[in-house]
Amino acid sequence: MRAPQQIVSDYRVTVNGTYGQRAANRARIQVSVGNPKYEGNKLVALIKWCASRFEETEIILSDTLQRYNYSSGDAAWDESRQEGDRWIERNAETLKGLKITRWDDLLRDDAFMPSMQKIESGLNNPEARKCLFEMAARFSTRNDIPPEKCIAFLKEELAVFHFLMQAPAVDIYAGTWVTNIFETLSLPVFENAQCIVVDFERKKTA
Repeated sequence: MRAPQQIVSDYRVTVNGTYGQRAANRARIQVSVGNPKYEGNKLVALIKWCASRFEETEIILSDTLQRYNYSSGDAAWDESRQEGDRWIERNAETLKGLKITRWDDLLRDDAFMPSMQKIESGLNNPEARKCLFEMAARFSTRNDIPPEKCIAFLKEELAVFHFLMQAPAVDIYAGTWVTNIFETLSLPVFENAQCIVVDFERKKTA
């Protein structure tokens, strides 16, 4: 297999926004399974971009987090896990040599439940609760998913972010970060985080 740096991509990474100023020599790529920005040449471009800027890159694979987007009840967990398996398989060459942390590993971490308690406590702030509900409503309307599932999705994601971000790293996402609620939750770990929003554009040919 070739190293990611040797795989050619016709995309370049563009930075659309940043949150926070925390310096770190590690990158965490927050992968949303099913998002085409984490496939093929775009994924190659993103990993090469990180390799040129950071000493270490970790993939956070939010595969079973996507179970909230399924309508198949008890089978949703298995289906979302299988989607993660398939993502790793089809991107194996690009991912060679990278640490991959899957969502189930994070949910089993001893820090998860204490972090969820911190999120629940932060949501006692009316401004934070309002922000969460508004985010969930937008997501529900856009994806035709019940609001209560969107709320559960966001709480779980925030709890994982809460303990992940205690370890210095720059968190990178090819989408829109939930930084508005970071601010309203008023939790120190989010104040010290650094998040980068990226997108992709095709390279110009001569």
